[in-house]
Amino acid sequence: MPVIYTLCFLLFSSFAYSNNTLIFNRPADTPQSRYVIELTRLVYKNIGYDIKIIDFNYQSALVAANAGVLDGQLGRVDGASQQYPSLIKVDFPLLSFNLQFLSHCQTCSILDAQSIVIQASHLAPKAYLGKQNYLGELIQVKSNSTQLNLLTQKKVSAALVIGFHIKEYKEKLQKLGIFSTTLDKINLYHYLHEKHAHLVPRIMTSLIDLDKKGTVSMLKNKYGI
Repeated sequence: MPVIYTLCFLLFSSFAYSNNTLIFNRPADTPQSRYVIELTRLVYKNIGYDIKIIDFNYQSALVAANAGVLDGQLGRVDGASQQYPSLIKVDFPLLSFNLQFLSHCQTCSILDAQSIVIQASHLAPKAYLGKQNYLGELIQVKSNSTQLNLLTQKKVSAALVIGFHIKEYKEKLQKLGIFSTTLDKINLYHYLHEKHAHLVPRIMTSLIDLDKKGTVSMLKNKYGI
């Protein structure tokens, strides 16, 4: 379904939900996303709200959230508001991850790579490359599997990936002679559309309260984070 029709459908169908229900897109199923979803449900329950997680094209999720069709983003990197100004960051890091540089060359750096593949919907890799003034060929794809396929087939020099997305492939990548280097540690934050700006202080208070009670640590342990 084209993005514009998807957005219109959600805009009208969202009226079926209660004013106390906020809608977010379902992230890829990982221990990290399950942790974020459970924590977010608790946060909103504490302030008298529910959340509805729906299936939605991840490539279009930020556009939809910025337009107010989705009520925000469960977890995105710092700086998302610069590109999507209608989104407000709740300034409490939900979790952190490592940005990994994958290459067939053990001693090569980003600036040595003639071509780098990243996942288009992930903001962190593109932002990091911008800070490094990378001038090589940047290839943007839709999925992590496409990234790894291009790299293993040596169709690109390197890949920038989210650490926990390649955890299950680590051993296989090592056997294929692919080396991994940690470039940066990056925090994820909850974002709300500006129409819900009045909820941000209450959500922040709820997160701090759950953190002090040990609930945040308990959930991280539960999901092995």
